[in-house]
Amino acid sequence: MKDGGIEQRLVKAVRAMGGIAPKLVSPGTSGMPDRLVLLPGGRGIFVEVIMMPGDGDVVGFGRQHIQVPC
Repeated sequence: MKDGGIEQRLVKAVRAMGGIAPKLVSPGTSGMPDRLVLLPGGRGIFVEVIMMPGDGDVVGFGRQHIQVPC
């Protein structure tokens, strides 16, 4: 399954739990997470949809995750 289909399933699942999953867009910055999942109770989770080998270029994956303070 391509990453777009996985993201659609993620958004539906998050909505079913009462949350939202807006897409993160950061022009000129590679390696950013795909979605920010916001759930009831104040929980927030950054989500990166990982493509399987052969589905495309995944160079730079995880680079920005290291820079995000937790």
